[in-house]
Amino acid sequence: MTASKASEVLSRGTIRGKDGALVINTTVEELVNVARELKELGYTHVVSITAIDYPQENKIVLVVHASLYEASDDRPKVVEIRTELNRESPVAPTLTGVWPSAEFQEREAYDHFGIVFDGHPDLRRVLLLEEDFKGVYPLRKDFVVPEEGIEYKEGWGELRG
Repeated sequence: MTASKASEVLSRGTIRGKDGALVINTTVEELVNVARELKELGYTHVVSITAIDYPQENKIVLVVHASLYEASDDRPKVVEIRTELNRESPVAPTLTGVWPSAEFQEREAYDHFGIVFDGHPDLRRVLLLEEDFKGVYPLRKDFVVPEEGIEYKEGWGELRG
């Protein structure tokens, strides 16, 4: 990637406060392209994929952090990509074609927020059993912890790939 193209990609964002992370807001349609461009710039490590729930605004903001392992220039070491999703049907394209390491983190975001990653090779719950938590996403702000608790079931302690 040329220096001017790199400058163009990074100029889409704004530097955030103390941590110096570059925040790029993009549309769901441009998410994969932005990720590809960042990977070409050396952002080869996905630090985290998470989300923020805004029930009053009927949106979930998907947040992806990617980083450089090494850089000798003044590029930000961490880039945060944000994209808004409809809360009623949160769907985003998978980033596993760009960063294979996104596979598990997308599953976790699906498990906790209900975000469907279109094209994901194995989108299933990681921690919560589908039969017990169908339509329930514990990191959404409207999640209510049942007063009676959740009964332990045999097999919950087993690692599920």
